[in-house]
Amino acid sequence: MFAMQNSALYRNPTGHGAIGKFRRDPFHYLRAEKVTSSMVEDHLDCTFLCAGESKCYSFNMAAYPDSKSLYLCELLATDKYREIKKFTANATFHHYSLSEIRPAVRSSNVISRVALTSSTLMEGVK
Repeated sequence: MFAMQNSALYRNPTGHGAIGKFRRDPFHYLRAEKVTSSMVEDHLDCTFLCAGESKCYSFNMAAYPDSKSLYLCELLATDKYREIKKFTANATFHHYSLSEIRPAVRSSNVISRVALTSSTLMEGVK
């Protein structure tokens, strides 16, 4: 069971799962401390790696695959909101950062501060 907090990423304290919503900034790169780098098949693999790593808050992913059809995925210990001066245009990478969660508009219903869509929902379980 997941309990959302006031964040676009929630990691289960037991370490058995995570849920998050990431937004892609095409052809941008964040020059920041890397937690780790891996070769992955697609952006979903990179998203799952980040959601499963407690130190990861965003990631850079190669825009183009290598000769083995794999993409470089760089997990980062910060995000573009904290390091805006290090966030730049780049011809070979896309940057993914946590989407901003905005408060719900309806006041007549109890609505949690969650903005999830099926296309960007990432969930990992045991």
